[in-house]
Amino acid sequence: MEETAPSGDPLVGKVLDGRYVIERRLGAGGMGVVYAGRQTAVNRPVAIKVLPAALSEDQIGVRRFMQEAQASSRLAHPHVVTIHDFGQTADGILYLVMELLSGETLRDVLRRTGAMPIERAVRVATMMLDAMGDAHANGIVHRDLKSDNVMLVRRGSNPEFVKVLDFGLAHLAEASGSLTRTGAVFGTPAYMAPEQALGRATDPRADLYSLGIVLYEMLCGRVPFEAQTPLSLLYKHVHEPPPALPGVPPRLNDVVMRALAKFPDARYASAAEMSAALVAACDPSSATADEMAETVPPSEPPGAIISGIVSGPASSGPVRAAPGSSRWPWVAGAAVLIAGAATAWRLSGTPPQPTAAVAPPTSVAPPSEVPPPASDAPATAPLPVALTFESTPAGAAVEVVVDGATATPRRGSTPFVAELPRGASVDARFTLEGHAPVSASSQAEAPHSVSVTLQALPAAAPRPSPPRATGPRPPPPRPTSEPTAGASEAAPSRRTKAGFSDFR
Repeated sequence: MEETAPSGDPLVGKVLDGRYVIERRLGAGGMGVVYAGRQTAVNRPVAIKVLPAALSEDQIGVRRFMQEAQASSRLAHPHVVTIHDFGQTADGILYLVMELLSGETLRDVLRRTGAMPIERAVRVATMMLDAMGDAHANGIVHRDLKSDNVMLVRRGSNPEFVKVLDFGLAHLAEASGSLTRTGAVFGTPAYMAPEQALGRATDPRADLYSLGIVLYEMLCGRVPFEAQTPLSLLYKHVHEPPPALPGVPPRLNDVVMRALAKFPDARYASAAEMSAALVAACDPSSATADEMAETVPPSEPPGAIISGIVSGPASSGPVRAAPGSSRWPWVAGAAVLIAGAATAWRLSGTPPQPTAAVAPPTSVAPPSEVPPPASDAPATAPLPVALTFESTPAGAAVEVVVDGATATPRRGSTPFVAELPRGASVDARFTLEGHAPVSASSQAEAPHSVSVTLQALPAAAPRPSPPRATGPRPPPPRPTSEPTAGASEAAPSRRTKAGFSDFR
């Protein structure tokens, strides 16, 4: 590196790897510091991300960085930020060189304007889905998609052209022992898919869940799950259904709810499928007049304080939530362990206004004379209902039978969340070693918990030992025959010796 100008930041004013002048600091996050700079050979403005020093000290992390950066640099989609170069300097600094963007993050826009109109939110979401579809086709899962990682820039006549940032960096952090501990997951709790929160394997459908959170945030002005502590926030992703979107048509609400399904198999199979459903939900030609006029009633204005106690892991006090932009490593397993303190978040934004009601006609024919019009719109399958099966003590095996289908039960261990057909009858059997089994029945009409208490079986009584005799010990038994007198004495031996005879 060559020093070109003094600065409070030790890297500003230096030449990185002999090719990139670092001009000013733009910002910092969990995966490093971003600078504005210039590529000296072609005089091109660039953005330079310098990764944490701890990563350069981990040889596994360095190798994974090179792999992830190489894979991400092959993405050539207009809605994905372009990576020009990457490498490691002689003194160990790992860096990425990207196109320099001029615009705002989606998160900053939402802080400033609040909830977006439906058409605007859907337009941004479809551009994000185009980017994710291309990345997934190239075998890349983002793992940390959030409104802070989406830039809105001007391109031609479009003032809100989407650019998705930071592909592969969350996966890099998960693979690096220097950044996370064994069994840890990496991401932003407000946007994290349930399987990611539990430390399980993720695939492209985890990105679709995160994108569903971002879409919810654009339509509502806040994310669906809000909590005072990260632990309670992750618990809600795993166990609680998201609240319905206020002030949006039911078909659009259904698309978002499917993206936010707890189980990956219940979500959209691909970004293209979700994009097509999103467009169809907003297409007036594919919906009836009643559907276009109907909206989901607002339940609580965005920005309000949600009071009460969060179920599950302990959380006290009122709950506010607008997610921060920082990332944390979270240790997860059967129970999620959170390290570090949570920050308080402040919401901004105003609630979206419901669409205007359709004025009634001046005259209406009697129902007996005019049959109801047939709808050409395809019937929409009802959304599944999430039921949580819990036991005291936890860790019991649970077998869930839906509508009497004993051949295809659903199995898990408590606490266990199952998405079941709405209206289905549910029979659950809980078993735990050393406890009496318990059966419970319920109806999947609305999300709720099925909780049982397992009674410990009484400990088996120890086998009695034979009674011990008391009093003086009996004498030992007498031998059966007594030796004759003198029998115990040794008989004299008879010896002969040359020249001698026995003495008589």
